[in-house]
Amino acid sequence: RSVLGCDVIEGQFEAIADTFDAYFVDFVGSSLTRPLLARGKPVAYLDLGFSALTDHAQMLLDQRCERIRTWEDTNHRQQFDTAALQNFLQRKHFAFDDAFEQEFYGAA
Repeated sequence: RSVLGCDVIEGQFEAIADTFDAYFVDFVGSSLTRPLLARGKPVAYLDLGFSALTDHAQMLLDQRCERIRTWEDTNHRQQFDTAALQNFLQRKHFAFDDAFEQEFYGAA
């Protein structure tokens, strides 16, 4: 099925995870964050500004994920840095540093 020109893929994450070339995360505390980080695929972190990470945690997350900053416009709609998104989508090589995962989730 398609919505707004995009294919909709439904199912349990573990069953469909390899279908995707990259992932987007908007909440580091999500139960899906750890499995996403462990997949060895690019991850973009949409920084909505809601969860304040320590400087150390943010540094480690930035070593694993592409942080795309967002903000709320005057109409209270979330906006994002389109250049950062474009850069993420067009990049060919990514670093898969697991320091964030190791420090905050421990060994798998």
